[in-house]
Amino acid sequence: MVQLIPANANPTMSEIDDYIRKSYTTSSGVAALKNVVREIHSKSGAGALLHPADEYFVSRYSAVLEHRN
Repeated sequence: MVQLIPANANPTMSEIDDYIRKSYTTSSGVAALKNVVREIHSKSGAGALLHPADEYFVSRYSAVLEHRN
């Protein structure tokens, strides 16, 4: 599994939501989110199965990105 949140190896859905929401307030946070999503896509592209938290992270990131645009 990709480290979704720094210093939290096993985040809950609520923690993922909070992290994404807070990260979108700074340019460095947005860059960090993009890196995590890129790592998840790379993992998936290599044929590895995604952890449910990875899938949730990408879906929430996409929803926030869609809402912001």
